[in-house]
Amino acid sequence: MIVCSGLVAFLFYLPASAGPSPTGKADAQARVQAQFIARQLISADRDRRKNQTAQALQTCNEIIARAPNTVRAYLIKARCCMDLHQEAQALRLIQQALKINPRSSEAHLEYGRWYRNQRNNEKAMTKFELALKLDPHQHEVYHSIAGLAEQTGQDQKALSAYNAMVKAEPGEITNFDMRGDFLRRLGRDKEATADYSLVLSKDIKNFAVRSKRAALYFKQGLLIQALGDYSIVVQENPYDAESLTSRAAVRLALKQTKEALADISRAIDLDANDARSYYVRGRVRLALGDKAGSAADINKAAAMGYRKEGDEARSNLILER
Repeated sequence: MIVCSGLVAFLFYLPASAGPSPTGKADAQARVQAQFIARQLISADRDRRKNQTAQALQTCNEIIARAPNTVRAYLIKARCCMDLHQEAQALRLIQQALKINPRSSEAHLEYGRWYRNQRNNEKAMTKFELALKLDPHQHEVYHSIAGLAEQTGQDQKALSAYNAMVKAEPGEITNFDMRGDFLRRLGRDKEATADYSLVLSKDIKNFAVRSKRAALYFKQGLLIQALGDYSIVVQENPYDAESLTSRAAVRLALKQTKEALADISRAIDLDANDARSYYVRGRVRLALGDKAGSAADINKAAAMGYRKEGDEARSNLILER
């Protein structure tokens, strides 16, 4: 009996371990819900970017019904409304998001976009700058500030934003690509080339950036480098008529006229509606001594809308006769 009493006492004092505690179960359910909402938010944002607006709105409504304080759901829904030009509804959704979290950097960013849509650039910039202050690592804020600054003629402010974006996320190579594009628009070709080169050092198969760098090399008179870049692009995609035309222009400048003629002929076979191709072939034919063929091509380029260079080429042709 003593043994039995001791066993009963031992069992009585054992901690309950038959199942999870109520707190642990609630935590597990909360984690599952958070993971589900995170996936749904990604899905809604992807659908919006693919112009599947109705599906994105439906997903956002489902999220809000399940978790009414999900700020991002309101903001994705607001972007959908702006895409549909439903500005009043978008504003209400942004304000609702800010009511839930007044310090949401993303909500202030969307508010800035809303103001920009209303052409209220001053208030848009104020909101963008507040969003940046709340979260200095939000990539899209820098881009929005830079874009608005460039649009309003504040080139130095735009460049400062791009520089800050690169500094904040030096591992994000698209930042260097975007800054390179801006520097190129400013005519700062060497700096743009450096940014494109940095992108290519990390992503050798980024052929869009390689084409942009090739164009800058050509502009700067670095013909061998331009030829190298265009050749890599053409090797990857032999049906890229634009790159073939550009490589033909580089080869013409290098006095590789037969190779240039082969490239430009191939480009025109691939795309007979590109006026620039006829202009380049006109110059190649002129270099080969075919003045009649050159005049026909350059006149055709001008007739197709390639007027500035076409007119210049016709003037050169007259002088060369």
